[in-house]
Amino acid sequence: MKIAHWNPRKLKRIAADGTVTYPNIGDQLSYWNILGCCNGNYEINGHYPPEKQHCDTHQGNKSLSRNPSNPDHRIEEIISYLADGSIVSSDSQFNQELGAKNANGTFDEGVLNLNLSFLRTNRKQALNGFKDGLAKRGRLTKAQITRLLTKYRGDAPGELDPYSPVIAYWLKKRLEREA
Repeated sequence: MKIAHWNPRKLKRIAADGTVTYPNIGDQLSYWNILGCCNGNYEINGHYPPEKQHCDTHQGNKSLSRNPSNPDHRIEEIISYLADGSIVSSDSQFNQELGAKNANGTFDEGVLNLNLSFLRTNRKQALNGFKDGLAKRGRLTKAQITRLLTKYRGDAPGELDPYSPVIAYWLKKRLEREA
């Protein structure tokens, strides 16, 4: 895990008079601007090429329209995970920033490059493994599903498993179907 900045530390701001400034140290250390994220395919001994990077590593100095840690940005409400493991948003700008799917089936990198092949595969495997585990337990009650959703959404203390948001999304949809 590493520290990421929603508003990049080196993001240029060009004023109406043409002057260029960079965020001040207060912006760089502001709690609202700091996120925990994965390494994004960054290697200590070298970098993967940009097309293989994701998350903050791929973002670099590009800005995002929504902050994942800001509840007002409603990320959880506008994100969906599809059966092929891809992540999409109902907000067109944010969808492009995630890495939108093209008509020919390939994905743009966008700002975050979150639809790399291995990420899609890992999302599918995480969800399938979770579902296989549930199948062994038998039918779950709504209360059990709610407890699992609390865990995988990160509302309960403890570390999140990799790809927890995919499982939380699926659990939320399952609860909605049973309502």
